[in-house]
Amino acid sequence: MAENLQITKASELESDMNMFDSGRDHSEKLQQMGRQLVSALYMLVRSVKMYDPDNAVFDKPLATLQETMNQIIRKDGKLELLGVKQSFYLNGMLIKVDMNALENVRYLLEEMRGKDVGGFTLFRSV
Repeated sequence: MAENLQITKASELESDMNMFDSGRDHSEKLQQMGRQLVSALYMLVRSVKMYDPDNAVFDKPLATLQETMNQIIRKDGKLELLGVKQSFYLNGMLIKVDMNALENVRYLLEEMRGKDVGGFTLFRSV
């Protein structure tokens, strides 16, 4: 599994933030999947603070997260989610979120940075 997952430290991203100034071309399908990915991660991070990890409340969200991740990997050949400043980038593309989701994005970014996680990369399906 270690060769399938790479964690990027938050401290490493801070020094490389200029590489995200332009980003990659917009893809509406990737945008949609990126928003689903961030939303699912947010819900899981919030829920894990309230429920035991083996609670059935995680079954459907984890299955949805897995399917979304696998769709992204099938489409782009990898999944690289990075938190930069106050935004997430999926495979080099800025994920544009609705105003309603901004607080969720901030929360997820703070949780990740609190663990010195700036992002992660998957090279194979999960």
